[in-house]
Amino acid sequence: MYPASQTMSFLHSICAGPQTEIFAVAEQIFVYFGAAHRLLRITAGRPKWEVRTVRLHPPGNPTILVSQMEPTALASLLQQCGAASAEPVRIRTMQAVAERPVVRRLYLDITLDCNLRCRYCYVAGARRQLPTQMPEPTALRAVDWLLEQGDDRLPLQLRFFGGEPLLRPELLRRVIRYGQQQSHRRGLRLEYFLSTNGTLLDPDLARFLHDQGVLVKVSLDGSQATHDAYRVDAEGRGSYAATVRGLRVAQQAGLRPTVCVTSGGLSPGEREAALDTIRRLGIEDVQWQRVVAEDGSDERVDESRDDLPLAARAWESLLLGDDRYLTLFAMPIRKLLDPVRVFPGCGAGLQSLTVTPDGEFCFCQRFLRAPHYRLGSLDQGCDYGKLRALLGGLYRSQWQRCRACPLVFFCSKGCYYANDRQTGDVAGIAPGYCRLVRSGFRATAWLAFNLAEHFPAKLREMLIRKTFLEVEHG
Repeated sequence: MYPASQTMSFLHSICAGPQTEIFAVAEQIFVYFGAAHRLLRITAGRPKWEVRTVRLHPPGNPTILVSQMEPTALASLLQQCGAASAEPVRIRTMQAVAERPVVRRLYLDITLDCNLRCRYCYVAGARRQLPTQMPEPTALRAVDWLLEQGDDRLPLQLRFFGGEPLLRPELLRRVIRYGQQQSHRRGLRLEYFLSTNGTLLDPDLARFLHDQGVLVKVSLDGSQATHDAYRVDAEGRGSYAATVRGLRVAQQAGLRPTVCVTSGGLSPGEREAALDTIRRLGIEDVQWQRVVAEDGSDERVDESRDDLPLAARAWESLLLGDDRYLTLFAMPIRKLLDPVRVFPGCGAGLQSLTVTPDGEFCFCQRFLRAPHYRLGSLDQGCDYGKLRALLGGLYRSQWQRCRACPLVFFCSKGCYYANDRQTGDVAGIAPGYCRLVRSGFRATAWLAFNLAEHFPAKLREMLIRKTFLEVEHG
């Protein structure tokens, strides 16, 4: 075998394209071709070099493909991969915007009211300025509108949001029953999602949600001390005990809730402690969400954060039979191994819209008070002209900035609301964000390869398991 430095030098000499990422993790050398969305692991040898890649064949079944190549053949392969163009994806994305965005995911703000007063809440201002309660006819009309967008190819998604949706339990039930009736009549698949603080969940409602196949996400910020410092009621009392009680009710009803942790720049040790707390509650699926508060106390990007030690911890724990840390990498691994090249993002505007309590369409549930992001109403119809102009400008700006980056098909380009708060532009990128994404990508690539080689069944479970997270960013 050649020394790693010599191998890296050789690879750099033949992979000169701007969309190529060459890096080493734990003595393993990787080459990622961004435009081709292809990841290789390369080991130098005499007379042949070994090239490995992960393939999903059949779909969802990870397999390591191994090839032995002479240096000249390897150089030809790498140059061929490096010659791929990202332009077809740009064209396809802009065509989708120009023709008409196909909305399959509708966020329904059935109430902006909440029984908590979380210190980082971004809905508080909207609650003071906008109608807070969605009338039942408006909610049912929103279901009809969503079903009009559907076909029999892919399921539609109705997501109950707020505020705290469980303040309106009877409306929640009626909307779900109506959606079941109307989707069945039209021969469409309609899926339901609920984001909640969990404190108001009772056994009867939990059983209903389970019977209707609703996927539930509960906000819990890790340990009791952290949670109670931020997620308080109107009297300033912590809500940890009530949230845990709601999680228990959900589990007893047969639900498998995802926990959402809204973190304020947790260190790796603090993230591990939060995971330990959540896992002791029997929760397998965890989502990490940055703080983007209305009062400007946003979480800034931690430029010093490195995900490689966390990936190493996940691997070491798995070898000891503990897979709790894999949940931190589930979403990026799915994105890395997805064979379809896409220009990723959260899908706001292109795949999803929000309906406010007064029946207006909004680009994203976080922009409730911004007139520029209002896009018509259920009564007057969606303003697709305004939506196309908004998306077209957004994607052109992102593409102009990111087109030469190897991670153009991996990076989500950040939260639009957070971008706007921190840079003044929804298409902007906060300082340090790109370095953070690169660290996460390298950790993900290393962990995905090791899982494919040594724990393919575990990797397959991560790839095919349907959770709140998997369909949220699809």
